[in-house]
Amino acid sequence: MQATAGLQARHPDRIIDAPLNEPLIIGTACGAGLHDDLVVMPEVQFSDYSLNSFHWLVHMGNTYWASNGRTRFATILRTPVDPFGGGAIYHSMSIDGYTTPIPGLVIIMPSTSFDVYGLLMTAADYRASVVCLEPKWMYRQSLGPAFPGEPTDAAAIAELRKSIMRGDIPDIDPDLRVPFSKAAIRRSGNDVTVVAWGRAVWTAMAAADQLAGDGIDTEVIDLRTLVPPDFDTVFASVQRTGRLVVAAEDRSFAGFVRSIQGAVVERFPGLPTRAVGQKNVPGIAQSLVLEDATILTAADVVHGARQVLQSQAGGAASAGWSWVPPRYFLG
Repeated sequence: MQATAGLQARHPDRIIDAPLNEPLIIGTACGAGLHDDLVVMPEVQFSDYSLNSFHWLVHMGNTYWASNGRTRFATILRTPVDPFGGGAIYHSMSIDGYTTPIPGLVIIMPSTSFDVYGLLMTAADYRASVVCLEPKWMYRQSLGPAFPGEPTDAAAIAELRKSIMRGDIPDIDPDLRVPFSKAAIRRSGNDVTVVAWGRAVWTAMAAADQLAGDGIDTEVIDLRTLVPPDFDTVFASVQRTGRLVVAAEDRSFAGFVRSIQGAVVERFPGLPTRAVGQKNVPGIAQSLVLEDATILTAADVVHGARQVLQSQAGGAASAGWSWVPPRYFLG
């Protein structure tokens, strides 16, 4: 993925090229993370191959609790996720639905380079167990806000990209942080709220553009931290729009989308909601045609938004737009 290109040359005493043994990688990192003077960042190159190490993720999550606050792992697991580019069955998994139920972990899933950097710096300060799910599609993309001092001239941007691909590491403000549990509103709107994370944020943004063509004003919230989530931002948006669509690259069946949807339904009983994501099939085919037919698309988000816009509170169908009575917005 080239995400760590150049680091071993710059820090040969701090970068370990490990064997392809995921339990060894994560277990060794956890052991090292017990030392007060270390923050350890293991990387599993594809999230699919973290499955044989889930006992370590459970251990990462429960050690602080089990030791009554005396012991914790200063360990940040990074792993690329989601279907992209014909990765097929064993290189295409979305694992937010697997990791988020593990108690004690902080789960982050950035959608921009700015957030990757800021959230990882916050994770290092946190000095406890964090899992960073990085959408493969996002690598080498220019997305989201610029870093302070980032060039704006086209020629300078092109040269910066070349230098990064060569393994050079740009200078970035070491004080930059993105806090945990603080969602970002990527697009403001008043008609329907879409909550997403990772690549799904940009799918939702594309869907919002399509909906705008029909006069539908969509608010897109990038959750950024999955656990613990920023429900305050989600609730405030839903209270205003009266409609919710939750979108993710992972399967919607039994996925983390249902946790967000369920929390909103509990807070606002009867409010129209939909959860959309990857189709519930056993795996992702290598064929790009079949991959595209399986993953979350902007059309899925648009369809979900139209469904909630045609629903009344309480679930009754309506021929057109409907208004959610204010009683659903009260304490």
